[in-house]
Amino acid sequence: MAEALAVAAADAAGTMRGRASRALAGLDALAVETRRRRRVRRVVLAMGIAALVGAGVLRLVDPPVPLGDRLADAIAAGDGDAVGGLIADGALEELDRARPAEAMRLAAATCDLAMLGRLADAGARRFADGRIREDAALSAAIRSCPRGVIEAVWEGSPSNAPPIHLMAFVAAEGSPAAVRTLAGLGFPLDGADGAAGPSPLEAAIRAGRADTAHALVALGADTRLRTADGEQLAVLLARLPSAADCAALAASSTAAWRDECASILHGGRP
Repeated sequence: MAEALAVAAADAAGTMRGRASRALAGLDALAVETRRRRRVRRVVLAMGIAALVGAGVLRLVDPPVPLGDRLADAIAAGDGDAVGGLIADGALEELDRARPAEAMRLAAATCDLAMLGRLADAGARRFADGRIREDAALSAAIRSCPRGVIEAVWEGSPSNAPPIHLMAFVAAEGSPAAVRTLAGLGFPLDGADGAAGPSPLEAAIRAGRADTAHALVALGADTRLRTADGEQLAVLLARLPSAADCAALAASSTAAWRDECASILHGGRP
């Protein structure tokens, strides 16, 4: 009797395990089928969207460009109408918060006095900080603009930077024409002998700017002065290439070498 009961129990357990296995197998098959159907739906949806886009029925929309970035693009393009509309929408405040003085710098970099006036009237910042030292508009104009624009920007500049510092900046970053423009406005050519800060001529030499250095000398900069380290400017100047050096090289060199010489003459600038 006991043996019969044991056999019956074993049969029942086996039957239950079989049913459980079949149930689990069924669940696995259902899960696999569900995942397959989801993949198919995603593929069909993607294909449908692609077809609608291709047919022009549906257009994908790019995220909106921030007002400040749109204003910067409009200033660089010289689009006064777009600039006026964007300023009315608050774009100038947004741009000045994100990139202080960027609006004035962009306008000056294109030598656009009308755009500078429009931005100034709207309250655009000319300084990246509150110290009124580096005028972003003046710095940009010095780097790229003709005499008349530099003079106009300087006349409207509230910068309190010492004139000798501005002249040194022009010597290192500007052009010979910009050097002559500021000299004509009364900016000093020389600093004190052995001064801690570089004179305009020393700044030009240190920047490798043979062109502006020679322009300063032609205007009367004193090559006998010494740097804070005691080096005479004439000795430093003699180490820079001159236009004559490039001219002599050009007669027996390729165009690439002539361009390289001109690049060195202008402190690495083309």
